[in-house]
Amino acid sequence: NNNKNRLKRQAYRDGRYPNTVWKNNRVAFFFDTSANSLLRSAFRKAAKLWSEDTCLDIYEDTCALSPDRIRVFAEEACWSDIGRLGGEQNLSLGEGCETVYYTRTQGTIGISSSQLMLEIFRYNYGIPYDFGSIMHYGSYAGSKNDKPTMIPTDALYTETLGSPFISFYDLLLLNRHYNCTGCLKENIADLFLRGVIMHVLDRCKQSRTVCYLQGFPHPRDCSKCICPGGYGGVDCKERPAGCGEEFTATPYPQVFHASVGSKSLGDTPQEDFDKCHYWIKAPLDKRIEVKLLRFSPDDIADDGCRYGGVEIKTQTDQRLTGYRFAKVKYNSSKFFSYVGIALNTTEFRLPPKWYNFRFCSTADANVTLVSDFYIVPIITYNRMNETSVSIQYRYF
Repeated sequence: NNNKNRLKRQAYRDGRYPNTVWKNNRVAFFFDTSANSLLRSAFRKAAKLWSEDTCLDIYEDTCALSPDRIRVFAEEACWSDIGRLGGEQNLSLGEGCETVYYTRTQGTIGISSSQLMLEIFRYNYGIPYDFGSIMHYGSYAGSKNDKPTMIPTDALYTETLGSPFISFYDLLLLNRHYNCTGCLKENIADLFLRGVIMHVLDRCKQSRTVCYLQGFPHPRDCSKCICPGGYGGVDCKERPAGCGEEFTATPYPQVFHASVGSKSLGDTPQEDFDKCHYWIKAPLDKRIEVKLLRFSPDDIADDGCRYGGVEIKTQTDQRLTGYRFAKVKYNSSKFFSYVGIALNTTEFRLPPKWYNFRFCSTADANVTLVSDFYIVPIITYNRMNETSVSIQYRYF
């Protein structure tokens, strides 16, 4: 039982560790002449996003000042080495790789694809397997016969695989791998969610920052927090800034309609997502029932809902990414989620605590969710055409 020799699995640690991590948390890259303007723009955005919420500095080195650099070039396939090799190393982003820029960036700095993890429930910095990780391939990735190449043990996660978003757990994993994060503290006095585990960063140990909903202090600014999706503000107690609205549930059904994106975008995917955040709130001792009445259009349904969709968060662990439904019909399905217990009125068996749903097809209409929390975040997003939803809600 040589547990002390176990390796962190998804965060890449082979026999060369720690030489596989980038020195001083600085990652240099440059573009090969084969990289066009679209590739350069998208990769710079990916580097900026990873740098903003970690302690890594991913920067463009046009003068070859760094002895270790990533050469970003355009080849037929999408691939990269995992972790730092030393010297110049390659990262290929060819045609059709526009949705994996964030994935390949994270791979080069030391995080492998989620589906390659071994012993996924252990030895991974205490982070659970996240089907919604941006490092997870879609269920049809590499398929030559239009059949899925990967089927999750929980089949309802099939459409979640292949997420276009950096997840909360992606950020937490990378921060821990580069020692941005430190110890864990119990915070049983957290009345906002009846007690959470608070992550405290080493570099923020003198800070009084308290992050709710199991967020953690920002490695670049200890006065604010990195929050799970659907939550914002300096301490994760607020709805994220930007478009959206807060609704107050009553015992009687109400309906709200929301749209994001624009039909003028057509069928050409944009680099950036339009995203709006909604909250449905009820009294502390009430539960919220949410029913998806309508979703359109149907032609954006795809692996991982990569072009547009709606996410309804009703699960106990708000950090996890959850289910997305694309082209499967669920007639009047109703899912109940409790703390640690799942009851389901359909024939599907759902694991406890993982109830965060994303929808991107008209076939998802009439799905009904019931939350154990008095807040239900709803996120609409789009980068192609226009996404419209109608949602009914009430408390009981």
